[in-house]
Amino acid sequence: MERIEIRSNPVQEVIAGVFCLGLLCVLLFYADGNWFDLRPAFRLFAWVCVAFIVISIPVRLALGVGRTPCIILDSEGIVDTRMKVGLIRWRDIRQPFIHAHNGAEFVCLELHDPKAYKERMPAWAKFNRALEATHGMPPFAINMNFLDMDAKTLLTHIHRGCASAYLPQA
Repeated sequence: MERIEIRSNPVQEVIAGVFCLGLLCVLLFYADGNWFDLRPAFRLFAWVCVAFIVISIPVRLALGVGRTPCIILDSEGIVDTRMKVGLIRWRDIRQPFIHAHNGAEFVCLELHDPKAYKERMPAWAKFNRALEATHGMPPFAINMNFLDMDAKTLLTHIHRGCASAYLPQA
């Protein structure tokens, strides 16, 4: 199988950036206090949100929009850098499928030994997966939002990769 790199879609990243800037303006409008009389707790919350957005926008820009691939498919398996489990070998995938949740599409991987891959995750990723499981999400789900490939095409590539794992090696 040839190497396939899937990156974030720059157009959608720009739209998200414009949304964040708009949110920043609204928060500054409310946090300023000259227009609305907010309770101190709400004003503090607004300033914390402003600080978070002001810090996260340059960090995101420094990381680059669409520079590094989010998902890599090759002859060995699949790597989703956002999932934090490393390489998932084709032979370890029992069945891939598409799952829709709250209007978003996910390509889910049912694994033969999910425990081995969950052990690789950092603690914060395990906690995040546990929260998602309470809402019906499978543990190994690839979020297709903001990517330059749709879920059906990725699913086709994963099926092809899984089938190639069982072909005799020359």
